[in-house]
Amino acid sequence: MAELISVIVPIYNVEKYLSRCIDSILNQTYKNLEIILVDDGSTDNCGKICDEYVKKDNRIRVIHQANSGLSMARNTGLDIATGDYIGFVDSDDYIHPQMYEILSKSLIKNNADLVFSSYKKFEKEEFNFNKIKSWNEKKYINTDIVDMECTNNSRIMAAWNKLYKKTIFEKNRYEKGVICEDAHILIDILNECSSIVYISEELYYYSIEREDSIMRDKYNLKILNDELKAYKKMLDFFEKNKYKSIYIGFDWVYFKYITKIREHYYKVKKNFPKRNDILYKLLCEYLVRYNFQGRKRINNIKIRHRQDRFYLICKFTRMKFLNIDLKKACKSFFRKCLVKKITSTKQKKIFLIGTPEHGNLGDHAISVAAKKFLDDNFCDFKLIEITSSDYCYGNETIKSAIRESLSKDDIILVSGGGFLGSLWLKNGEEMVRDIIISFDRNKIVILPQTIFFEDNEEGKNQLKISKSIYESHKNLVLCVREKKSFEFIKNNMPNVNVKLIPDMVFYLKENKATNYRKGAIVCFRNDKEKIIKKDRQILDEINANYKNIVKIDTVSSKLISVKNREKVLKKFLEKFKYSEIVYTDRLHGMLFAYITNTPFIAFDNLSGKIRATFETWISDDLQMVIKDYNEKIEFGKYWEELVEIIKLA
Repeated sequence: MAELISVIVPIYNVEKYLSRCIDSILNQTYKNLEIILVDDGSTDNCGKICDEYVKKDNRIRVIHQANSGLSMARNTGLDIATGDYIGFVDSDDYIHPQMYEILSKSLIKNNADLVFSSYKKFEKEEFNFNKIKSWNEKKYINTDIVDMECTNNSRIMAAWNKLYKKTIFEKNRYEKGVICEDAHILIDILNECSSIVYISEELYYYSIEREDSIMRDKYNLKILNDELKAYKKMLDFFEKNKYKSIYIGFDWVYFKYITKIREHYYKVKKNFPKRNDILYKLLCEYLVRYNFQGRKRINNIKIRHRQDRFYLICKFTRMKFLNIDLKKACKSFFRKCLVKKITSTKQKKIFLIGTPEHGNLGDHAISVAAKKFLDDNFCDFKLIEITSSDYCYGNETIKSAIRESLSKDDIILVSGGGFLGSLWLKNGEEMVRDIIISFDRNKIVILPQTIFFEDNEEGKNQLKISKSIYESHKNLVLCVREKKSFEFIKNNMPNVNVKLIPDMVFYLKENKATNYRKGAIVCFRNDKEKIIKKDRQILDEINANYKNIVKIDTVSSKLISVKNREKVLKKFLEKFKYSEIVYTDRLHGMLFAYITNTPFIAFDNLSGKIRATFETWISDDLQMVIKDYNEKIEFGKYWEELVEIIKLA
């Protein structure tokens, strides 16, 4: 007879999803199951649903307990499990019908202690399952397990996509009352395993839809502290054990650790604004603690990891109380990887400097459009993108690398956007000034921008500085994206060569409108450029006219990497494409509506760039719903002009 598998399902307030989860376990092709449902004090109908399922199938056992948290719910299941093998399924997820058949066969065939599969994230979609006749396996033995942990990243971290020998849990339990419980127990589990098998097929379906589950809570100081402890434990493990993969291991754990605490810090910061200094010092204490072999290990990180991981380290180096060795290691790392990136080609090069890695989708859309424009018109050039964080935090290193590699045929472009002027000095105006000064003998083209200096003493002082720097460069072309900025440059910087070119996002304009549209999008800003004072009145009017209203912003609290920007942007634009109307005071809220042929009502902001862009390229009436989708201006001639401007470089 087949070995008994105990499947433990911790449950808390998931009545909407629970039946789907339990049914996916009951429908397993592997039938010798013990299904343990642990109702962790749910306040909805989960308890009743569990009791109903007990009557349907004698393989099901139900435990009702006071709310104790995910760790204790899993431990309760482990305490009563009688199976030879253990599996966990979260109650808002579901599994492939063959999951436990495949995992058990692989575990037995390879005499492994643990087997785990890949998984698929989903929000609301349902999947049709095809029968799996064969699957790909990779076995890891002894010290190779560390390599497995690093190369498979978070696939091994979770409890749920696995089948364990029960003996693993004879001495190990989930720690009571901690968040990130999977990371806390991970090292103990690895120590118990002589061999582990990884199956690349996606057998587990992980829900990202629900925000209030037993696994998800609002970010607070406890979560931050538990995360720090968990990653400290992993770092200690890799540092203590002399595995052959020590450097790779340190790379993955170190940067995953910093990614996590930085992500949590910004969410905690919103909840505890008065504790910022304490949190900063807490983060830095851990960074400095693990700088012991920092220089050696950072220097051994592979270049392919830099874009998404090393950027986070650089953010921290701005903190004055960070260990100086870490700063030196950062500079050393930048010198090696960026010089290689910049100097590794003999092709003609276009340097696109100042692209974003923050959460502003408008800026990312500009970068996507600029790269598409360059791919379409300059395919014989090698495009080298240097983000604003690359340039600002790597500064002298990057500048010297560019100088060394520059040939007479190479072109320097500055990313388009709305960061020229006094509103956004750091990583904006000051960066552009630095580029102009640093490459005073090279032709520079600034892609379409808005320029705005505040009408106060500080704004006037900054204008004087910029005027002096801009006009000192004899080969600078400044492209602006609306007439207001064009006239401003003409009047205040008469010696600057200025061109009127549309915002690069216009280059992404779709030709046809979709027929199916539903509801309204409200996209209002909440920063220093906001001037709308009647939000409530506007929202009341929208509510009176539309049943389905989606409130979004073109600025996300999450970082968006260069690698992921197109995917994120495409998903975001889908929301505009299928809406009846957009209300916005975001420039790119308006442009996203325009390029997806969606009617909109636009409201101006502090810099006036929305009205100016609207009047320059779309219409002369700002608060007018655009009812036909024909372009007012043929943009082609402007793109041709921009091609010529760049070619003349």
